[in-house]
Amino acid sequence: METRNNAGGRTNMNANGASTANTRTNINANGMNGNGGVNGNGKNLLIKMEKVVKRYGNVLALDHFDFGLNKGEIVGLLGPNGSGKTTAINCILSLLKFDSGTIEVFGQRMRPDAYDLKRRIGVVPQEIAVFPNLTVWENVDYFCGLYIADKNQRRTCVDEAIEFTGLEDYHKRPAGKLSGGLRRRLNVACGIAHRPELLFLDEPTVAVD
Repeated sequence: METRNNAGGRTNMNANGASTANTRTNINANGMNGNGGVNGNGKNLLIKMEKVVKRYGNVLALDHFDFGLNKGEIVGLLGPNGSGKTTAINCILSLLKFDSGTIEVFGQRMRPDAYDLKRRIGVVPQEIAVFPNLTVWENVDYFCGLYIADKNQRRTCVDEAIEFTGLEDYHKRPAGKLSGGLRRRLNVACGIAHRPELLFLDEPTVAVD
């Protein structure tokens, strides 16, 4: 099965699991494994993973995983639970150590302390990560403030993110009093408010109304 998106990206799925754009990577029962080189060129290549291996004890989650993402592409990682999708994302973000291979983001080696790179990235995690006692606007402003210090610029970004996610009517409501679907929208707003160049969304459509 193949799904397409407006940016021209392509995702293929077969009986063994899933693959990313142009079938560069497959997911099977043993985890993710690369079956081809990284496609992309120079300035347009945002992510470059080569021969990445990640094990959890005896479990092989990433098996010489090759992956490349170009500017303007939208790529989906599809596969069964435990196949290595979130592991791949966490390795890219340097939130998780991997056993071997190389990962570059924006043409540079990603490290846990590479804050100059990380501020160009947005993350919408699978688990809702907002403060229940803060209002919608305060939550988005807090997370945006981790990247943007200027108050006027930040206010514009926060308002845009809230409008984009359809939360204008709830901007003064505490997050803890939102429905599950609206909290999911808030989760997205918090991840995109600083206008990242590269965006990761982990299970973004779960329970979104």
